[in-house]
Amino acid sequence: MISGPFLFALALTLLALAGVIWSGLTRRRRMHYAGIVLMLVLLSWAIYEAEIMGKALKYEGVAATFRSIHFVAVALTFLTIPVLIWTGLRVAKEDTWQRRRPHRLAAYFFVGIVVITATLGTAMTVSATRPGRLQVEDPPAAATTDEPGS
Repeated sequence: MISGPFLFALALTLLALAGVIWSGLTRRRRMHYAGIVLMLVLLSWAIYEAEIMGKALKYEGVAATFRSIHFVAVALTFLTIPVLIWTGLRVAKEDTWQRRRPHRLAAYFFVGIVVITATLGTAMTVSATRPGRLQVEDPPAAATTDEPGS
């Protein structure tokens, strides 16, 4: 059910995120800024691929529950981005521990919510069904007739 293009886009997004984390922790600012832009572009591509994949699925029962929670996590992810930008700009203007700490905490929250969002999205997708696909049930019992020769 999970498409190849989506998995590729997601893997590249996570690699870019790892690069953003590494470059931020090692204070390689130019690489950090470029990595942020790359990660956001790749994240947009992964979301696009997820939308294509999701249109072919039906969300009922547990899949619908995962989907609802997933979209709350998506909203939190996107609400965290302006906080990261604001705290990051503060660090760029004056690099002190008092400014670095809030940025690092926001970054930890962002990474955590991305992991939660990806996990919920995976659970939602795996538990969804394809419309029109028959669910496997017990085969019907053989019909019997009272007519001779049947």
